[in-house]
Amino acid sequence: MKKFFLASFVLCSAISGYVSANDLELKRNAKKLIQSAGYKCDTVDKVNQFLMGRGFTVYCNGFKYSYEMEDKGGRWVITPE
Repeated sequence: MKKFFLASFVLCSAISGYVSANDLELKRNAKKLIQSAGYKCDTVDKVNQFLMGRGFTVYCNGFKYSYEMEDKGGRWVITPE
């Protein structure tokens, strides 16, 4: 559970400033959150920050899978696309 909160903190910190699509720490934490939600993500190919709202679109496994990660009420919600 501590890892989830740490990952949430890192993602929240990333939202408050500029996020590079190549940010390794963001990719690692996105992968962990997606996997902890029970979805498949062995490698993160790209992370796009939402233009409006607080969240990201994450592409995994050679762009085979994509997920939306949204901050809803202080909790990260993972939704497959």
